[in-house]
Amino acid sequence: MGSIHARGKNTWELVYRGADGKRKWLRTKGTKSKAKDMLRELESQQERIRLGLEVAPQRKTVSTAYASHCEALRMLRSFSTVDGRWRKHLLPELGEKLVHQVTPEDISKVLRAKMPPEDTEGQSREGKRKWLAPKTVRHLRQHLHRFFGWCIDEERLFKGENPVARAFDPDVEDAEPEAMDLALVELVASAAEEYSQDVADLIRTAGYTGLRRGELIALVWECVDLLNRIIRVRASGDSKTTKSKKSRPVPIPLALLPHLERRRRESTSLWVFPAPDGSRNRPDWDANALFRTALRRAGVVDGYAHSCGTPRRVATGERHGRSKLTAPQVKEIRRRAKAGEGPTALSKAYGVSRRTIGFIVSGERWGGAARTEGGCGHSERHPDAEPRGCPACKVPLTVRPIPATYLFKHLRSTYLTHVVEATGDLKVSQDLAGHSSDRVTRKHYAKKRVEHLRAQVDRAFPVPAGTNGTLPGTPNNAPTNRTETNPSQPITTARPA
Repeated sequence: MGSIHARGKNTWELVYRGADGKRKWLRTKGTKSKAKDMLRELESQQERIRLGLEVAPQRKTVSTAYASHCEALRMLRSFSTVDGRWRKHLLPELGEKLVHQVTPEDISKVLRAKMPPEDTEGQSREGKRKWLAPKTVRHLRQHLHRFFGWCIDEERLFKGENPVARAFDPDVEDAEPEAMDLALVELVASAAEEYSQDVADLIRTAGYTGLRRGELIALVWECVDLLNRIIRVRASGDSKTTKSKKSRPVPIPLALLPHLERRRRESTSLWVFPAPDGSRNRPDWDANALFRTALRRAGVVDGYAHSCGTPRRVATGERHGRSKLTAPQVKEIRRRAKAGEGPTALSKAYGVSRRTIGFIVSGERWGGAARTEGGCGHSERHPDAEPRGCPACKVPLTVRPIPATYLFKHLRSTYLTHVVEATGDLKVSQDLAGHSSDRVTRKHYAKKRVEHLRAQVDRAFPVPAGTNGTLPGTPNNAPTNRTETNPSQPITTARPA
């Protein structure tokens, strides 16, 4: 039996026998009843450890355990991203805690601190930058769940429930997959042909086979069987396997076959889409930039940015475009300070510290160009490219198209969406994509297009013959029980006499 000894006001020393039979001491603060409960829990834990029902917790900090966990993470393609999140967001908060002492409350506190408040209106750019998107916070939670699972199952640092299981889980709205019409894909590819046949072939191959960017980088002619119209997808990027660790066959559509045959005749490289020197493209090859250039050339835009061509004077301190303040703002701060406004109000208004405000007012920072006009910098956004003039400088505005929100990866969802719509078989789309389950295909790649849904509903409920699309016995354009003049009138059903 253990014992409790008073060691000051609300301080108690617990004496008990460990699993090895040796006497142990532990001091705690609180009431005596809480000290008794802790003593009973410690004695019960040591008994379970002695019987082999529980693992004795090892005194390892989270940062020390993560250093060992890194070796298991290095095999991930996203290791650099995961490691960066750990070092920037998780280790500063949890690194000094012992692994077995981290509670769900500790994890919830860290995750909630990363979530943006409901109202971020009026905050400065730097103020908003410290918050993370809900989806990124969920990724942090997933990293912690994997880490503590590794500590329990592989390293056996402690035994029990994963503390992340009962921690805060942010609500994340699943993004709707994006998909293009095949006619639009062909339009973009045709526009790319005007300046690069390689880019046009890349867009068509991605849109008609659904291959990932890394799989296109690693695709060699040895895996392209033009006779049987089959592509054997075996690698991705600089890896010897695909993302799913499995190879898969992808049929070549007849619409794509002539382009690949021409490309095979003209090719002198081992790779289907090589670098300019004939070698394999780098894993970080920016195919998305090529695709968005083709979108602009094809006129697939979300509008046009009209900006003033007058060169804008960059004030001292505006480094790399990430500064909080511009030259006109510095002039305004000095004007308001001269009018008697205090540094506290100015720091809140512009999202900088009072010290920075003091430097600006005294002239120790932001000298020179900050005392000038700072250029024009006027910009407008319009749905058309009609010529317009700058209201301040009275010069024509420079027009720049803003490409649509489509990305290169949307060519893959375009391919899978059209396969599902044409065949009605989600399993076929799953096999072509190489997904582990059809849930992944349905949730992240198969877009629910309103046009397709409307066509299917019209097939399911055809218009009765001879009605011309109106209700039987009702003349064309005649009002029903819900009148056109009063659409809020409820629908009524006439009872037979």
